[in-house]
Amino acid sequence: MISRNTVTTTMKRLGLAGICPKKWKTTTIIDHTDAYPVDAVKRTWDTGALNQVWVG
Repeated sequence: MISRNTVTTTMKRLGLAGICPKKWKTTTIIDHTDAYPVDAVKRTWDTGALNQVWVG
């Protein structure tokens, strides 16, 4: 096993520099108000008549 200081010294002597991966970037923004569709029928499923409420 090699120590970190040995690697650092060797890299400096050879003129090498370490690189870090890019930072994590969140691309999806979740809006919890848009998580569910609008309740257009106000949950009134039984209207007492046929063909009044259709659900798909």
